Amino acid sequence: MVQRWTSPAMVQSYRETFAWFRDHHIRLIVVGPFPEYENPLPLLLAEAIRKGDMSSVTKRQRAFVPVLDRWMAAHADEFSYSYLSAYEVFCRGNAPCQVFTDKAQTIPVLMDNDHLTPQGAEIAARAWIQAGLLL
Repeated sequence: MVQRWTSPAMVQSYRETFAWFRDHHIRLIVVGPFPEYENPLPLLLAEAIRKGDMSSVTKRQRAFVPVLDRWMAAHADEFSYSYLSAYEVFCRGNAPCQVFTDKAQTIPVLMDNDHLTPQGAEIAARAWIQAGLLL
């Protein structure tokens, strides 16, 4: 299940849906929020490259995303879903989030504020498969 998750209350509003899957013995996989930005990531990257200040991209991330990601992971058992952290795929530790899919830094991870490019989706899928979370 993929949704533009914005708050714990939104997740809780799906309680009946999650219960239906559980009651019918269907494994439900919930994909958490992706890193999200105030403006489209490609625009932010172009501005940052022009100014020579890539740290400006990090400053435009929405602060609620890592908090919500941790909350959703912590409540997966309560709501009976398997959780895939999209945030953790691209944002590890205290390092800036990955914003490009390639070493040449030509293909952004996101096509807008919060939707993956095909290359970004491939990175996420590979990470989850390698971690044994899919297939």
